[in-house]
Amino acid sequence: MRYCFAVILALSALILAACSTGPSAPPTDMPFQTTPMVVTPTPVQGSDSAYPYPAPPVQNNPNPAYPAPEPTGDPQGRSLSALSALAFAQSAAQASFDPNARLYVIMPSQVMLTNLGSPPALPGWFYKFKVEGTAREYIIQVVNDQASGSSEAEAMEPTQPLELPINLDQVKLDSDQVYASFAEKAPSLGLTVSDPKSYDLELVNLEGKGGPIWSVVDPGTLTWLYSVNATTGEEVPNPHS
Repeated sequence: MRYCFAVILALSALILAACSTGPSAPPTDMPFQTTPMVVTPTPVQGSDSAYPYPAPPVQNNPNPAYPAPEPTGDPQGRSLSALSALAFAQSAAQASFDPNARLYVIMPSQVMLTNLGSPPALPGWFYKFKVEGTAREYIIQVVNDQASGSSEAEAMEPTQPLELPINLDQVKLDSDQVYASFAEKAPSLGLTVSDPKSYDLELVNLEGKGGPIWSVVDPGTLTWLYSVNATTGEEVPNPHS
């Protein structure tokens, strides 16, 4: 399976402030700082690394438009769980992209950072939004409690199996529960895991796969390691296989 998309806009400077009662909606006239960047994706090869996101060669010069978060707080930029940080991403997507934008994927951070030229950024969480029936995608990163940068992209061809919008009512497990489950599973996978949060996660709802599935991805090799059903917590096969 190959998933290739061309980056239409490189990351923009996009900062949201958090408040105690929830995320604040960004202004509709939010300024964008963009640096065009041509990327020729090279899908990861190999039976254990058939991952549907592009991983092009690392570029020598990081994208200067991408803000590098200050090295404070959580060392992975994940002081909030994936579903808690989603509120910031959803607010930005509906204000800056489309009011009808829906979550399609929580994407593995290191795969996305590699695709963006390996800028000096914490992993945080990457979210993909779309409007059902359209090809344009809005991708935004949240680091701790701030939206750090965003881009728009368009798939050159649909993924197979087809990505479906995620019904959050079906997602009963958050990232913390997935990390805990992975930590228990790790010894049987031959892994010694001291910090589960240093691993990347994916949440995706693929056609014919029985609903949303969380997967753990090795951030060094960009390979799949472990998956669970996002509703029941039951271990399931790699949804991309």
